[in-house]
Amino acid sequence: MRTLVNRSLGDRWRKRDESIAAEFEAVLSERDEGSDVAAVGVHELGGGLIMWAPLLACYLSPRQTLARPPASLLPEMIQEDFLIGLSAFFRTPLIDRTGVLNQDQLWDCCLGLAVLDPLPKKDPSFCKDLATVCSCLKVIEAGPPSVPGIDSTSLLIALLQALHPHWSPLRESALEQGANELIVRCSADSIAEYPWFHENVLLKLAELGGICLEPLADSEEVTALWEGPASRLTVTGECGDQIFGSQLLEAAFVKSELRAIFELGLDAPWQDGLPELKEYWLAWFLPFVERCPLPVVTTFDLLWWLNVACKWQTVCLRLFQRRPSLSWSDLKRILHFFQTEEFQQWSFVPENHAAKMADHAIWSSYKQPLKEYIFNYTQDRSYFEHKLKAGSLCQVNDASQYVIMGIDDKLNILRFGQTCLSKRQMDQRYPNDGLRRAFWKKCAVCWVAGRYHERNVVDTICWGSKRTLGSVSYESIEPRFPARSKT
Repeated sequence: MRTLVNRSLGDRWRKRDESIAAEFEAVLSERDEGSDVAAVGVHELGGGLIMWAPLLACYLSPRQTLARPPASLLPEMIQEDFLIGLSAFFRTPLIDRTGVLNQDQLWDCCLGLAVLDPLPKKDPSFCKDLATVCSCLKVIEAGPPSVPGIDSTSLLIALLQALHPHWSPLRESALEQGANELIVRCSADSIAEYPWFHENVLLKLAELGGICLEPLADSEEVTALWEGPASRLTVTGECGDQIFGSQLLEAAFVKSELRAIFELGLDAPWQDGLPELKEYWLAWFLPFVERCPLPVVTTFDLLWWLNVACKWQTVCLRLFQRRPSLSWSDLKRILHFFQTEEFQQWSFVPENHAAKMADHAIWSSYKQPLKEYIFNYTQDRSYFEHKLKAGSLCQVNDASQYVIMGIDDKLNILRFGQTCLSKRQMDQRYPNDGLRRAFWKKCAVCWVAGRYHERNVVDTICWGSKRTLGSVSYESIEPRFPARSKT
């Protein structure tokens, strides 16, 4: 077993599991062990969340209790909060960079959200090709955690061409003197995903002294990458999926719970996959669709637009969510290769949008422009013709110590205990209902005879429950989706 800074990977897993088990036992036995964690006052918290966990909404709703471990995600919360429901479909907490879906209106997210990187306006004059955009590197000093999927391989080639412009796997030559050191960190899965590139590019350059090749074991090492010298930046392949489409496009080729995408395909009109009686949802969603810089006609168009507009921020921040603390200087230490305005402008060009997946009936054509960029460097035709999109970050082992409920716009990491399961620990960490006062924004809405009444208290409608909100019985409330199942 490889040793990591006087700790083995197995030892880290063991300690993490022991602490989680101890916390579960304390929660289930309702034993109050007290807490030596400093309390955080509401004045210390930010005004919005830049990253959030869907369960946070369940925790902050006054109707919920954390006396016991909660359900994973309550069905009534999904139906009452469209953005949480959309996040459940997309398998990622979403924050709309256009701001439309984050607004404090009837059907928007019950949590206060903040946007760090607003969507840029479309530049009609933009005309750079992909190779030119890839070569626009302002920083070379980098140590990327490399998991050679299509995105990470593309960024590595861009870095290598900038550092060693006269060297390639098919045209080996002496390396430039005085080139900045590039540290490439690879997991075992990354090597197995593209062994040809590891053998014919990375190993050869490492032997020549052109790069420093290091192993990558787990996500705890990933999040420690910016703890090196202050002059070093870490470059990742994040945001590539957001530029080119979505991992959910694979649902058109593999049977899953996203049955409508599989049955109708990616070229079907995007409205065809919605349930009946969708007027309320469309009233909430259409203004967001209309903000797209390209016409949203098909399911492919919609999945790309949701990904680049709403999943972007979570992807940019997910490497930071296991940190014990966070600062603005930490954020500047990691550079996501595809997180530039030029890549976004490239994706807004209609011809480029059509090229992102040349044939919507062939999964291997996804990210075709990037695969062409890689082929021009490697001449590896097998990779070009057969490489399929595969999630890379999920293959990195997770022995991290923390579970978090969110990050606010002051970079406070919201957590209580290690598993965020104890209401006592939440109240100790954030006394006087601090989290709810800071981030919960929804007031009660009751549907009665087709009309809604807002109250000064916060609540949500519980399907199948006979309770009273003010003077209105839940039995008389008209649900938002009257004809749908109550689960």
